[in-house]
Amino acid sequence: RNTFFIIFSFLMSIFSLYYILCFNSIYPHMKNEWIKSNIIIIVVIQFWYFIECLLETIFRFISFRFKNERFYKVSLLLS
Repeated sequence: RNTFFIIFSFLMSIFSLYYILCFNSIYPHMKNEWIKSNIIIIVVIQFWYFIECLLETIFRFISFRFKNERFYKVSLLLS
């Protein structure tokens, strides 16, 4: 299974690289915009994960602090 995964991953990487190179050769002025939009998307996704983990932690802390099982169940739903 690991060998199949490595081969599949390698093929997908080559295909992605080929696609990006073709895209950049056809639209040379879009390269900067593409990079900027990717960076923005990565930052937003990381921020979202941080907020999600923070909320889960807050609900668990409240549940342990006040010995309330409902908050703990809500924290399990968030995870």
